[in-house]
Amino acid sequence: MMKTHAISLSYALLVVSVATLALGRWNPAQGAQMSHHDLASLFFLADLIVVAEAGPQHEGTPPTRTFHVRQVLKGEGPRDATLQVIDLAPAWRLDTPAPEQAVLFLRPPHPDHAGIRVPVSGGMLLVDGDQSYRLVQENNPGPYVAVALGHDPDDVLGWERPERGLPPRELEAALTAAASRATAASQALALEEGPAQRQALLALLPPRRTFPPPMRHLVPGTYRNALAEALIAAIAASDDHAAFVDAMGRDLAYPLRHRHLSSLRATLVGARLDFLRATALDPSQPTSSRAAAVSTMALTACDVIEDTDLDTLAELAARHETWVAVAAVTTLEALSKCDQHRSDARKRLAEAAAENADGHVRVAIAQGLSNIDARRKSSSDGDPWAALFASLPRGERLPMLVMQPGPRQALPATTLDFGFRYALPSGHPQQMRQIVALAHLSDGTTQRSEPGRYHWHGRGRGLAAFDFHPPIAATVRGFSAEATFEGKGHEARQLTSPWP
Repeated sequence: MMKTHAISLSYALLVVSVATLALGRWNPAQGAQMSHHDLASLFFLADLIVVAEAGPQHEGTPPTRTFHVRQVLKGEGPRDATLQVIDLAPAWRLDTPAPEQAVLFLRPPHPDHAGIRVPVSGGMLLVDGDQSYRLVQENNPGPYVAVALGHDPDDVLGWERPERGLPPRELEAALTAAASRATAASQALALEEGPAQRQALLALLPPRRTFPPPMRHLVPGTYRNALAEALIAAIAASDDHAAFVDAMGRDLAYPLRHRHLSSLRATLVGARLDFLRATALDPSQPTSSRAAAVSTMALTACDVIEDTDLDTLAELAARHETWVAVAAVTTLEALSKCDQHRSDARKRLAEAAAENADGHVRVAIAQGLSNIDARRKSSSDGDPWAALFASLPRGERLPMLVMQPGPRQALPATTLDFGFRYALPSGHPQQMRQIVALAHLSDGTTQRSEPGRYHWHGRGRGLAAFDFHPPIAATVRGFSAEATFEGKGHEARQLTSPWP
């Protein structure tokens, strides 16, 4: 029997949530991967939140479980009522039995299945003894797996990965803070539209992006900050273009796509699109605003983008500051999905590589050209970066390695995270065998880390943790990386990122 410990709600907690379900054909191993929301988004999204005792399972499509309500935390519902809720137990892979008590974050009943409640998508928290867990879908298709719950939202973003879950008292504090934040968001959204409301909405958003941007590990699961998305959507609906760019420049930890804000594309026309163009080219604007304006153009409808916009993006990619140029590169790649812009966008990317010698920009171009060619199934001899190196001036075909900060960057520290990106020409060994971080100290010496421990490593990029002994002091001047590559038929080769 699962042990329970009282917190402020006087019950053990299970935050139950699932992917958006088409109930008539529900299958825990099919469909879109389950999204994981932070706790404030769960409170914001839920129509009804109850503390309940778990009852029996019921077979069917979808399978359900009876829950007996013991306390209502949000919404209208009588105590001691009985609810039928989508049951995830058939898809769990747990060492403990199904929970006896739960806090359910629920949507309204599905119209095709009267009386059946659908849990909100995002994060599953289970309190068992002195620690808590959440359920994640690490692979799609695949089951939901119990993992230790850390501090929100870092744990949802996937970089904390604690060995032990939060004790009930810390979970209590996290839930209280999340409920307060969700309430403040609802109150701000209810204000009369105008400057005061927009300032209230902006105050609740995450801080502006920092540069260089940190590289993050967003797997397993797909993180969504639904509360922030709703705030941005409300700002986008106004005619305050400056506030809109400010909102789009906030750090949500993931790029906004059409699926996040389906109403956004309709606003990216006329005066707003002109404002984005002007902001992108204005060197007096902060980098966060310029990069946000450029990136937002990637969400514009294909038939609205003009050839002059491609010229502007090419100019930004070729000659402007690093992170505005990188944003222009990713936007050109996105616009290459438009039939009428595919060839021109690709051509402009290759031309920009020959003019902008910045390593971050060139590696972004390498990835962009590789992605475009992969969609066209026309990459040269399986070399993902052939187009980049073919476009560079003679004598500039050296491999490229660049670093970005990772989630853990506070100094002094024993362990730091760094992201890395690279592009390698044909004839260079392609498999990274090892990467080491180099700390350039204030006394002019260099300290090497232990070999990096990968959080993940994909084609041309990765994120790793680096241990330093002794710890790195706060007075360090900067960091670089040294990577060793190997491959069949090639001698191992070492590559060092530029510094400073």
